[in-house]
Amino acid sequence: RLTDNPLRNRVRDALLWHGAPQRFAERVADAGYSADMHQTEPTRAIAAGLEKFITCRPISPRLETDILLVGPPGHGRTAVAAKLTRRASVTNSEVLPVAADLDHTAGGAQLAAYLEREQDQIRSVTTPDALFDLLKTIRENKQRCVIDLPAIVPFDQDDMQSLQDLLPVIKAEPVLVISAEGHPEDQADMAKAFARCGIKRAIVTKLDVTRRRGGIVSALSSAGISFAHLAVTPFIGGGLVPATPNRLAQLLTEDAPAHVALRGAA
Repeated sequence: RLTDNPLRNRVRDALLWHGAPQRFAERVADAGYSADMHQTEPTRAIAAGLEKFITCRPISPRLETDILLVGPPGHGRTAVAAKLTRRASVTNSEVLPVAADLDHTAGGAQLAAYLEREQDQIRSVTTPDALFDLLKTIRENKQRCVIDLPAIVPFDQDDMQSLQDLLPVIKAEPVLVISAEGHPEDQADMAKAFARCGIKRAIVTKLDVTRRRGGIVSALSSAGISFAHLAVTPFIGGGLVPATPNRLAQLLTEDAPAHVALRGAA
């Protein structure tokens, strides 16, 4: 029986230690062991189990479409905008950073500080109409951009309605920036709220300061949102790694430090 298998139980216990809900931990453990009953390595068993329940779709450094970063307050959208901009420059691909400072919180200044640029080098707008005009110019010049949208509270109906109204007009792919910190049920509720607005991919942040990471994996899985990248360091350069089941498994192997998944950061 599966419940009598030591490897299967070790996988389940590792996921439970990381705060994953019981049902998710059991299902991943069962799938991981069933994928290869001769497996003896917990990390590989976790990866095999995760492959049944998650999808990973990293964002290309050469953007195929404009990216609109959305997320709750304090989850790291501006830092991710800087990381995506810096990552593109390393591959000789230009991505224009845009601060949609619609809430007048000096988003342009913060983005400029992250990128170590003068503020006039950052495209910053303070109204929706100004944002639409800027995007029209960028697209006429056949350029791509990363837009840092103001924070959105997923439990605020007005915030979510504003996002739903904006998405079909702005015509950029919305990507959720969500922290690994927090209660698993709150994370699940947030992910599902953004999924209802049409968000299909997410970048997970603060993995370097979070020990228990199972909640966010379960949350995005239950919401049907793909993992794009993992932020495992606060540094702007080399701050993102493409998400894969194996990298997530390394982060979920009991008390694993975040740097185990750092290889391949860009």
